Amino acid sequence: MKSQEECRTIQFLVLRKTPYDDRTLIVAGLSLELGKLTLRMPAPRPSPRRPAKPFLDLFQLLQVDFLPQGEWGRCTHFTPLREPCQVASRREAFEAACFLSRLTLDNLLPQMPMPAFFQSLLVALERLPQGELPPAAVLTGVGLTLLNESGLLSPVNLAPREAAQCHLLLQMAAGNPPPPLPANLWTELWQWTRNRLLEAEFRLPPE
Repeated sequence: MKSQEECRTIQFLVLRKTPYDDRTLIVAGLSLELGKLTLRMPAPRPSPRRPAKPFLDLFQLLQVDFLPQGEWGRCTHFTPLREPCQVASRREAFEAACFLSRLTLDNLLPQMPMPAFFQSLLVALERLPQGELPPAAVLTGVGLTLLNESGLLSPVNLAPREAAQCHLLLQMAAGNPPPPLPANLWTELWQWTRNRLLEAEFRLPPE
């Protein structure tokens, strides 16, 4: 077993950041290896001679070195793994990303990795700013992935057409090309997925 003070390295997706004091940020997010995680990170410290560089961006993927401290951790070093997410450039995309952030933080448990859901979030945050898919399509893929990885989307409980459709949408959420569907059908699929999440007693933020 790793000791409590042994440094670990993980992939970490930033989903919320909160100022704690003038030197510390509390950053909540999802890690590939450990599931939901909250980290203490050093806040940027501007000086008169040199303005502070951006510390980190919301929805950014990082490689983080940290010391575990119970359900929290203290970040010792981080490196961005890809360019900052441009999701804030479109209002409806940003609102969908915030919905996914709250869905994740309100429902997932610490120390429970969900690699397929983690991947679906990365794909969603890449697609939302592009605007090629309506937000309902992106939300559908992530929602179905959450249900499936939680063991709540068994093909046995679905009609054959529903099972085939879910399989295709799960592949889309993992990064495969989406099916060419009209916007109204994506809305219907998201409502179907949303109802399944509510039936499974997931806590959903308001849309």
